[in-house]
Amino acid sequence: MSQMLMLSKVETLQNVLTEKTSTAWVEDVQLVSPSYVNKSDRWLMEPLLELTEVGNGPGKAKSYIYRVLGDRLYTQGQTDDVTDQVVCTIYLAKG
Repeated sequence: MSQMLMLSKVETLQNVLTEKTSTAWVEDVQLVSPSYVNKSDRWLMEPLLELTEVGNGPGKAKSYIYRVLGDRLYTQGQTDDVTDQVVCTIYLAKG
């Protein structure tokens, strides 16, 4: 039996991904984004290919980079100088 979850926080997704078992796992992740994020005229639901956490150092705010189908990138937070920041992959789609 499959189940759908609607998550609003990256931390919650991280918890779901780490708690997988032989009877519960993540099959697919979709990103639902408003028009101001996806640069279209409406909300979109797109397959998430990769979610990366970008940190500005200890005690600083975290930012996220979402890569969706078609290799479009959406960012959440401040990601000006990615070369000087710590990067951690939170989710990477299968295949």
